[in-house]
Amino acid sequence: MQALISVDNSLQWDTIWDASIGDFNDANIEDFMNNAWYQIGIPLGGYAGKSIRLAFRLVGDDAQSSAIDHISVCELAYDIPQGFFYGGLDKNGAGFSALMMGAAYTPTVWSTSVKGAEGYLWTLPDIEGTGSHTSAEAYSTAVYIHDAYYFPSLSLIYSEELTEPYVWAANAPAIFGRPVFFIGGNYNDWLRRFEINTADGKLAESFGVGNYNLLNNIDTIALSPKNYLFGTDSLHLKTAFGNYFDKPAHAYHLKGVRIATAKMTAPAKSELTLTVYRINANGEIQDVLATSKWQTDEAILDSAFYTLEFKTDIVVEDAVLMALSGFTDKPGLQFCVYSETMQSNGISNTYIYTDDNQWVSSSEILTNGLVPALCFTLDLDYSFIASENNDYRFAAVTVGDTKSFKLKRWADFDEKWSDQLPLWVSSDLSENENGEMIYTLTVTDELPEGIEARWSDAILTDGRGAKTHFTIAQGPAPWKIKSLNDSRKIFIRLVNDNFELQYPPETFDKAEIFDISGKSFGKYSLSNSGQTLLPASAYPHGVYLIGLSGKINQTLRIIK
Repeated sequence: MQALISVDNSLQWDTIWDASIGDFNDANIEDFMNNAWYQIGIPLGGYAGKSIRLAFRLVGDDAQSSAIDHISVCELAYDIPQGFFYGGLDKNGAGFSALMMGAAYTPTVWSTSVKGAEGYLWTLPDIEGTGSHTSAEAYSTAVYIHDAYYFPSLSLIYSEELTEPYVWAANAPAIFGRPVFFIGGNYNDWLRRFEINTADGKLAESFGVGNYNLLNNIDTIALSPKNYLFGTDSLHLKTAFGNYFDKPAHAYHLKGVRIATAKMTAPAKSELTLTVYRINANGEIQDVLATSKWQTDEAILDSAFYTLEFKTDIVVEDAVLMALSGFTDKPGLQFCVYSETMQSNGISNTYIYTDDNQWVSSSEILTNGLVPALCFTLDLDYSFIASENNDYRFAAVTVGDTKSFKLKRWADFDEKWSDQLPLWVSSDLSENENGEMIYTLTVTDELPEGIEARWSDAILTDGRGAKTHFTIAQGPAPWKIKSLNDSRKIFIRLVNDNFELQYPPETFDKAEIFDISGKSFGKYSLSNSGQTLLPASAYPHGVYLIGLSGKINQTLRIIK
């Protein structure tokens, strides 16, 4: 089997792929008699901007045969950033397709999995949303304040030529004229703030977010008229099915979950249970974060669209599996959950609990397609705490010195707010007459004898997933002393599940993160401030190497 290409309207053909040269022959493929399918990727970057024709040719003898299918030219794209959610469905099944939501004051990593490019050109909104900046790496990082932003664009570079820029959902119907992502807060609040109306003209509310993409097909899957794969009486499903959600880049407060169903029939007093399991970095279930019940007092008679509602009140910091069970315990209870359906070979977030008492991805059972995600819609808050002037440092010389920080925040002050302090510091959190929240730190003890200066962190949290760090120093000109120390050595630590790197900026200007096998997780430009936060919340636990480059090269090691 060969793939051929022509750039002159079929006058000349060049071979760009040949199975006999690679591993696709009877010497290397043991199951070639079992009609196995193989996915082949052929780089076309060298033909960017040209009009091409493709052909496929089988060279064989006698009854030799082969087949090709699902031919596509892969479009340029970038991945959804860690911790971002797609806009979800309301109780009636309506939604807005060209919207996402992410976390505020948290590193947002834009990345592309497209291989073979000679360079990448990102254009992203900056932190204040007033301009843009570019990046030549496959990864680009930005930190966004509580606001709404247009999506970045990405072009690839081939032979010094730029491809047309890609913007997520650029051709989708967009209520802002272009696709928009919201940062921080609650998705429903953003829709109300912009006075977004539904199709019937009413103000949008009771929406949420999910890991299903409304740009793709949303449907139900049935193996027969009454045997639903993700409902009752399924040939494959016995007791439960679940939807997997990745570890967030920033913890969120999960207030509730809605599940969209079809063909819903239920006798009175039917009950279902939603269980939220915490998943570790190895993909193993660790413990139960929450359980919630749905119950109907009256019988439901074959509803075409029905929403199951579950209440929760938890902070989610890890990957989770949200599992639905109980439908086998009530005769006559039957339903099918809506899901994002695609013809794809990708990874599914949908899992079922099998007869073997284990969770199995739906991609291992479905043969005619894939269910990337079920229509589990989350009512969540991406809370945040930030210093209004981006100032997080307090330098004290004597006992009794204080400093007050004006806070930007999502949640009001209540019993959930708390902080962690060193023993030589006290704090106060209050609201002034303008309703602004003020966080005041006070040094209460003298420096220990023989100590020129000391430093520590104050960690403030609102109990809803928001957390921020303030650095406290005590002593004569403590930052000058710290600067001298930092000029002689490099320091790295884990802060909010990300890597905080301190370094002499005159020596280093680039950083790259590797695991111990040498796999690169991202390249970053270093700030001239001598301190940079490298996003690492999406990485599994393990040992990482941070390669610094500039006037000299140096490698650091950190355990996450």
